[in-house]
Amino acid sequence: PIAAFQMVSMLEGVTTRGTARSVGRAFKFPVAGKTGTTNQARDAWFVGFTNDLVVGCYVGFDDNSPLGDKMSGGKVCGPIFTDFVKKAVVRRAPGPFRRPRGAVMVKIDRNSGCAVSSNRKGADFIWEPFSPEKAPFVGQCPEGGIGGRATTARTAERRRIPQERSGFGDEEGGGPVLGARRRYDE
Repeated sequence: PIAAFQMVSMLEGVTTRGTARSVGRAFKFPVAGKTGTTNQARDAWFVGFTNDLVVGCYVGFDDNSPLGDKMSGGKVCGPIFTDFVKKAVVRRAPGPFRRPRGAVMVKIDRNSGCAVSSNRKGADFIWEPFSPEKAPFVGQCPEGGIGGRATTARTAERRRIPQERSGFGDEEGGGPVLGARRRYDE
């Protein structure tokens, strides 16, 4: 369950800061998905989901001709997905993505990939889920870094992140849920 939740987190990133940002901005509830575009923009797609709905959009011509200059999955299918989902959820808005038991949320610097203190503020920091045994410590960066540095075990132990890693809501005893912060901040 934790690995699946990590994938949901990555795909939610597509709609909050990636190629389908327009989709994420259109809703007050969490949405995740993946865009795609073939060479020469001959086909474009977006497969998106909420906690209880999955929608796929594919656009392309039968004769394989290009869709047009600068056409992409987010630009072509994003609006189609958005229109459909707005109509599909008119009676009941989807809730947040639920965090499985045992997953911990760690604040990560988007630029370096390093774990940072949970009280750091700004757009360059994102919450990401980890299994407890693989959760990085404050200041610990990916092996080889993304411009960061590796952290020794001794330094990492002194900087250990407290077990309560985020301000996300706890909705069924499972702990924080993805999307809850964005949902309540709007």
